[in-house]
Amino acid sequence: MKKYLLLITLCSLILFSSVLVTKAALLNQDGLTAIGDQTMEFGADAGYNPDDMTPLPVRIGNIIQIALGFVGTLFLILIIVSGFQWMTAGGNATTIETAKKRIINAIIGLAIVLAAYSITWFVTEQVLGVTGVIELQEEVLQ
Repeated sequence: MKKYLLLITLCSLILFSSVLVTKAALLNQDGLTAIGDQTMEFGADAGYNPDDMTPLPVRIGNIIQIALGFVGTLFLILIIVSGFQWMTAGGNATTIETAKKRIINAIIGLAIVLAAYSITWFVTEQVLGVTGVIELQEEVLQ
């Protein structure tokens, strides 16, 4: 087993190094700019816009907003399902207790998520304010 692993590793290294040597041999004096141009073309094909100057904190904030939207939807679904279960329990005490516990747990989970978001937002604002990123972001967005 070790022989096969060693053989695969060596073959991979040889193949990888030959690709690098071939690429380096094909480069001319403008090789670095050619690679840069190819990289920008590849990025443009993938949807990257080099003129888009959206700062990283704004992008992270957008991702957090999307995640919180999903979490809010999940809690809404839990509340609706639990309420429906409670209404259709027909007086069954165990079903009613299960629905009550699910509603209480959903509310506690929502409170935890909102508290975590609030703490994260506060700490991020303080750190970005101290480091001067907020002023830089305002200059970029203008």
